[in-house]
Amino acid sequence: MNKKTRQSISSETKTDKNEIAFEVREVSGRAYVVVKERRKGSVSIQQSMTFASQTEFESWCVQERRRLEFPLAYDQLSKKVSKIFNPNVEN
Repeated sequence: MNKKTRQSISSETKTDKNEIAFEVREVSGRAYVVVKERRKGSVSIQQSMTFASQTEFESWCVQERRRLEFPLAYDQLSKKVSKIFNPNVEN
């Protein structure tokens, strides 16, 4: 396991109603993403996914309903995933 594989990147954003946190890791050349959503006064949701390419990630992201509530958080997430698939490109 190399250093990059063990690296974890986290991001957390809150609104009046909900909060969302992301964890991004590179595992065997893929992006492993964990999304944790806590709804105030309700349930917590945790979702994990593995993406084999930037295109696969972007396809998921376009359909993700929470990106409208947390646009800045999803922008940060997109940049972090992009660094996994394009490590030599500056964001």
